[in-house]
Amino acid sequence: MDSSEVLETVSGFWRELLETDAVDVDHDFIAAGGDSLLAVELLARLEGTFPDAGFDDPANLGWLTIRATAEQIVARSSTRSAIDAGSGD
Repeated sequence: MDSSEVLETVSGFWRELLETDAVDVDHDFIAAGGDSLLAVELLARLEGTFPDAGFDDPANLGWLTIRATAEQIVARSSTRSAIDAGSGD
């Protein structure tokens, strides 16, 4: 997935969970209308879709803007790809 696809996927999760089409890539999830239960659901979806991005760590709640989340996914996916390429697998 390229960065625009990741951004669109993350935005889609937000739209579904917040039940709105009006999401801003720089708003915090909670400030945009989410709550802790929806944040847990968001993290579960992110972890299921992007397992190498580290969303199983609660400290990652600090990334909860669409832009920051997408940037983390792309960065960690690139790192994981480089590690896999170097391991000869």
